[in-house]
Amino acid sequence: MLRKITLILIVLSTACIVALTLNIFDTVEVKAEKAVEIAEISTKPSIVALATAMKSFRDSLSEELLAAASYPLGHKESYSWSNLPASIDADRGGIHFGKLSVGQLTLFHKVLEMFLSDEGYTKVLLITQKSETPLSEIRPDFWNSRPYYIALFGNPETDGSWAFQLDGHHLALNFLVHGDEVFIVPAHLGTSPTIINGKAVLGQERSNAFSLLNSLDVKQREKAIQTGRRGLKVGPGSSTDPHLNYDYSHFVGVGLKASEMNDAQKENLRNLIKTYVYNLETEFADVWMKDVDAGLDDTYFVWIGGTTENDSIYYRVFNPAVWIEFNNEDGGTNHIHTITRSPNGNDYGIFALNRGPKTLLEHYVMADHHKVNNKLFDYNITKLSDAKYEGALMFDKVLEKVEEQCRAERIPMLGPAKAKLLASCVEKAKPSLIVECGTAIGYSGLWMLRTLKNLGAGRLITVEINADSAHRARENFEKAGMADLVDSRIGDAAEVLKTVQDPVDFLFLDNNKDGYFACFKAIESQLTTPAMIVADNVGRADQMADYLEHVRSNYESETHWFESWRRRRGGNQGDNQRQRRRDGMEVTIYRR
Repeated sequence: MLRKITLILIVLSTACIVALTLNIFDTVEVKAEKAVEIAEISTKPSIVALATAMKSFRDSLSEELLAAASYPLGHKESYSWSNLPASIDADRGGIHFGKLSVGQLTLFHKVLEMFLSDEGYTKVLLITQKSETPLSEIRPDFWNSRPYYIALFGNPETDGSWAFQLDGHHLALNFLVHGDEVFIVPAHLGTSPTIINGKAVLGQERSNAFSLLNSLDVKQREKAIQTGRRGLKVGPGSSTDPHLNYDYSHFVGVGLKASEMNDAQKENLRNLIKTYVYNLETEFADVWMKDVDAGLDDTYFVWIGGTTENDSIYYRVFNPAVWIEFNNEDGGTNHIHTITRSPNGNDYGIFALNRGPKTLLEHYVMADHHKVNNKLFDYNITKLSDAKYEGALMFDKVLEKVEEQCRAERIPMLGPAKAKLLASCVEKAKPSLIVECGTAIGYSGLWMLRTLKNLGAGRLITVEINADSAHRARENFEKAGMADLVDSRIGDAAEVLKTVQDPVDFLFLDNNKDGYFACFKAIESQLTTPAMIVADNVGRADQMADYLEHVRSNYESETHWFESWRRRRGGNQGDNQRQRRRDGMEVTIYRR
C-alpha cells in the first residue's frame, strides 16, 4: 500500500544537505539499541571540578539557549559532527558561538581548560580564533566568525554520565564523563595555515612523526612506508550512526609493527602517540596511556608520502587503545587534518555506557549503515549465524576494494554520498526487479544488491557496454556473495533493455548521459505503476535535456544536489587548488 511520507536524507559529500519527498512503499524499520548505562555521580575531586565548571556554564545560559544546546545522553546529535564550515553545514545542532556573550564564552573556555592540557587548550584556542585566513580571502561567503557549535548531553547536576561536543571547521571534540572516567574521542583537529600567531599549531604532530620515521632502519622503513592515496581513512564526517567505524580488522598487519622496533624506536612511537593522547588533561591522559602501553607491541605504524621535512605526508598509528591519523591536505604542508579515535567501536565512550556492540554479530544488528531491515535480524543474536556475518564483513571489504580501484583508475562511480541516497531509495521502494544502465565495475550495483539482500527479496539486471568492465563487475559480485541476485549483461543499454520481459519497478540510469531518454523509452512498457527511477549526473543537464524535460513535465520528480571539492588539474602551480563541483541525482516516481 502506498502512502505519502517525507524521507529526510542527510547526504553529505563535502557539503550537501538534501530532503526527499516521495510516494513510496510502506516499510518497517527494525532497530536494535541498548539503553545508556548512567554511572553514579563521582566524588573524585578532579571530576567534581569538571562538573562544577560545566554547571557554571550551564547556569549562565538563558532558558532558550540551554534548551537549544541540550540533548539526552546518547542522542544521535552526539554522533553527527563535521569538518565543514558552519556556513556550509547548516544542520548542526547545539548553540553557535556567536550567540554567546563574552562572559558565557569565558565560562565555556574554563570548561575546556579543565578538560584539556595546556598544549591541548592552546591548539584549540589557536584553531578557533584564526584558522582558515587564506581561504576567507578567497571565499569570504563560506566562512563566518566563530563558526563553532556547542552541544550538551545529559546533566552533571543529576547524573554521573554526561558529555559535550565542540563542533566546527577544523575542530570537533567529543567529551564524555562517565563516573571517574573521561573520554575525548573522536577528536578532530585541523589547521590552515599551520603557523598561527607565530606558533606551529600541530607542529609536534608532524615533527615527532619524522623523529620516528628517521629512527627506522632500511628494512623497517620498507614495511612502514606504503603506497596509495593519502587521506584520512577514518576521518571527520557527519553520520548519526555511532557504529559506523566498528571494524578495523583490515588495518591489522599493514605497516611496521611495534614489536619489530627497538626500545629507542618504541619510545619515539610513544612520544608520537602522547602528542595526541595528552591533549587531555594529564590525569585523564595517564589512564588512557596505560591502555596504550599495554598494547604497544601490537601497534602498527604506516607512512605515505615523501620523507623530507618539506614533503606532504600522511601517517597513522593503530594501537588497540587509540587510532591516530595525520594528513597534509591539498598537496602541500600548510593544511593539516588529524583524527584521534578509539578503534573497534569504542568512540564516544560507547563501551563505558554499555551501548556498543561487543561482537561482530551485535555490530551487524546495531549499525544503521548495514541497513538491517529484516525480522531475521532480531536483536536476540542467538538466532543469527556466524556465517551470515562473515559474509556481511566480506561484502564490506569487497565494496571498499572496488571504491579504491575506481579512485585509483579514475573509473566513474557514485561515491558514498550518492550511493547512500540510491540505497535508501531502493530500501523504500522494495523492488522485485531493478534495472541498472551502466555497471562499470559494480560499485553502485553492490550498494543496491546489499539493500536487496537485507530486504530478503529482489534481483538486479545490470547492463554495461564495456566487456572488460562487465567481467570485473561479475567477479566483484561473486566475491561479495551476490552473484545469485544479479544478471549482468553486456551491450548497448537501450538495445539490451528491449529484451527485458519482466516487470521493472526500479530503474537506475548511469550510462552515457545522452542515452538516458532512449533507455527510458526502451524499458517504459515494462515499468510498473508506480516505479522509481533514479538518474545520476543531472548536473550535466544539457546532455540529457530530453530525458529531464520529459520526467519533470509528466511525473513527480525531484533533483537532489551534491557538492564536493576536487583538485583542479593541469595548468601552472596556481591551478593546483581545490574547486567546488556540483552535481545531482534526479529521483522520479513513474506512473502511467
